[in-house]
Amino acid sequence: MIYLTKCPYIAEKVTLVNGYCETTTGLLHHSMYYDGEYVYGDFNRDGLRDAAVVVGEGEGGSEDFKSLAFLIHDGTHFVHRKSAGLGSSAIINSLKERDGKVFVDMFVRQDGDCMGWPY
Repeated sequence: MIYLTKCPYIAEKVTLVNGYCETTTGLLHHSMYYDGEYVYGDFNRDGLRDAAVVVGEGEGGSEDFKSLAFLIHDGTHFVHRKSAGLGSSAIINSLKERDGKVFVDMFVRQDGDCMGWPY
């Protein structure tokens, strides 16, 4: 599966192999991984079953940024078209689909929270 990244100066698109990809260009580093959470639905209302999956991205620092990647079925295969940011170090409890919408139940850090929570 080819995914669009949020890090175009290192890699605009990456292919995940066994759910993971790591790219290094000089001193710059980017990694992306499939988080194991997904849900199916018709997100663009064309009658085909699409997917929404949670992916994480990092640039070598201490935090990963999670996104909900929308994989739209083009009649032949899934194509990553768009992502919605879920924040850094978000803990996903569940994903649900209803009427072409994705509902994400997750923990997120709030201002004033300890940076170590809830691990």
